[in-house]
Amino acid sequence: MLNSRTETRKKPVGAHKHLNGIEAIRELKRNTPHVQVNVLTMHSDVDYVTEAFEAGANAYALKSAAVSELADTIRAVMKGSAT
Repeated sequence: MLNSRTETRKKPVGAHKHLNGIEAIRELKRNTPHVQVNVLTMHSDVDYVTEAFEAGANAYALKSAAVSELADTIRAVMKGSAT
């Protein structure tokens, strides 16, 4: 339990700002570079995918993907393999 007088809880990335997904990835990686980022999105445009990886995403999957594919993507990132 947090003591409100002595401890604060950090807000999630973007909670204090209105960020799009790419901006959120950049901020997250800038503030916590060790964190692994899996992008789950409806955007299949090659330029958007490229921009997400350039921003620091480790994996990218479409919301329309099969559950098994999403699970494989998460496992690959956990093992250190970007997809």
